[in-house]
Amino acid sequence: MRDADVGGNILYPELDGVRLAFGLWQRWYEHDDPEALCFGLRQSAIVRAHGFMPVWAGASYVNHSADAVSRAEAVADARRSLLGLGPQLVRKALATNDEIQAALAGWEAWGGDPDAVYFRSRCECVARRD
Repeated sequence: MRDADVGGNILYPELDGVRLAFGLWQRWYEHDDPEALCFGLRQSAIVRAHGFMPVWAGASYVNHSADAVSRAEAVADARRSLLGLGPQLVRKALATNDEIQAALAGWEAWGGDPDAVYFRSRCECVARRD
């Protein structure tokens, strides 16, 4: 299996608005399950709890900044996510409209920087059942 783990992401430049966006996503996913964003770190324990034996575990990165096109896609994905979750974040008092707008502006600024970097961490685990 392969899934994200927020703790391993690599980001440059670390703009306030982009850090805020990650914080908003964290608020959303953690409001129901505090461990949701650290699923990747727990993969071996999870598969073992379900009767599997971890055989291999590792990590890799997805590059969302390889070129202008991939940066634009990352910004568009962030925009869709923030606009989609925004009303729910506000309704549950997890964010304000001003925070959502600041996060959107941060991603726009990040996407306009030709030296911007975003490597998204992916934890991986191969397991088997005897």
